[in-house]
Amino acid sequence: MKYTIFEIYEAIITEAHRHFMNNNFRHRHNKWPRYKKQFFERNPDAPKEDYYSWKAHYQCENWEEDIIWMDDERFRYHWPIHYGYITRIHSEEESNRNGPPSDQG
Repeated sequence: MKYTIFEIYEAIITEAHRHFMNNNFRHRHNKWPRYKKQFFERNPDAPKEDYYSWKAHYQCENWEEDIIWMDDERFRYHWPIHYGYITRIHSEEESNRNGPPSDQG
C-alpha cells in the first residue's frame, strides 16, 4: 500500500524527528549558493523566477503546515530535504518491520 507523505509523517515521525528537522533543515543564509545549485539540479528546466519563488517559500513558510495540505509532489518540490528524511525514516521502519531479507531461494 502506498502512503502519502502526510500519512507517513503522522504515523512514524516522532517529536525527536521533528526537532531534528527543525534544527538541521532550516534555511541558512550562508548556504544559498548550495541551495540554488541543488534546486537547478532537481529542476533543470526551471526558470530563475521559479527558484526565487521556491526560495521565498522555503524562508517564510512552515513545512509542518505545508505537509498537511500539499500533495506529495508539491511537498517534495518545496521541502526536498524534509521529504527525503521522512521517506528514509519510513523505509527504515518498513525494513525493521519486515525483517532482514530472506535467503531462501
